[in-house]
This record gives sequence, structure tokens and C-alpha cells, in this order.
Amino acid sequence: MLNRFLVVLLLISTPFGFVVAGQSVEDLCGRLALDYGWYRDHPEGMKDAYADLFTEDAELSFGGRTFNGRKAIADNMTENRDRVTSVHLMTNIRVTPTSDTTAIGESYAMIFFTPASPGPHLVEGYSVVAEYHDEYRLTESGWKIAKRTLVPRFRDAAFVPPTAKQ
Repeated sequence: MLNRFLVVLLLISTPFGFVVAGQSVEDLCGRLALDYGWYRDHPEGMKDAYADLFTEDAELSFGGRTFNGRKAIADNMTENRDRVTSVHLMTNIRVTPTSDTTAIGESYAMIFFTPASPGPHLVEGYSVVAEYHDEYRLTESGWKIAKRTLVPRFRDAAFVPPTAKQ
């Protein structure tokens, strides 16, 4: 209860958005988008930090698959990591507060995939250029991703998406 009170106490409305502990919602949620890419690309020892980006009831959708709940999302992070290496270049992050406790966002990602092997990795070009469409929610422990959906925009003609282990 005290944590929620402190979060609410630190929430100040301004003409430019909402500010939490000196940082805007745009900055805090934008950092979630950046951290998502970093943790996806560096899964070793990061599963808990990755999971903490999401609300308990979050939804993550990409590649025709949807993962519901923080545990399912975290488990997906390490799926195929022995076979696939990725790099997510995140840019054009836009966040719009929709209330004191919610926000929406969009960002672009250029994503590279390559078979897992000791680096450096050789790639022909990008694998996918996509948009992420996000919903954010303020929780007792700060802003979290409540819903994230990948919407592909361009794909390298030679790219074959990694598949789940059978």
C-alpha cells in the first residue's frame, strides 16, 4: 500500500505529459521499449529482468503467436536461443499518455536474426523491419508493458523466421 501511495504521490500532471519521480511517462515507457530489445538480444541471466518489463497479465504477440502472462512471455525469451541470435535496433519511439495510469506507444524495430554461433555473425541484410504497438500501465512497481504487438512492415526476401522447437 505504501509503494502505491508513493507512486501516486510522485505522479504530477504537466502540460507536456505525466511525470514520475522527475521522469516523464514518455521517457519511462520509452525505456521499456529499449530494454525489451536489449534483453531479447542478451538473454543470458536476463530472464527475470525481461519478465519484469511486463505486467502480470501482459500479452505479447509476434510471428503469429501470442503469449499471455509474464511467465509465458519470459519462457519464450529463451526459446530457440541455442539456435538463433538476434539484434533488435529500436527507434522512433513515441509514447502518448492516455490517463494517469495508462499510455500507448509505437516504435520501429530493425531486427536481424542469424543462426547461433560464436560471433561476429555474417548477415546478408536485415531480417525484418517492423512496428511495435504497445499499451503501458502504471503498477505498484512502476510503468510496465501491458500489451505488445509486432506488426511487420518489410522482410528480407531470403529471411526464414525462426520456429519454435518441436
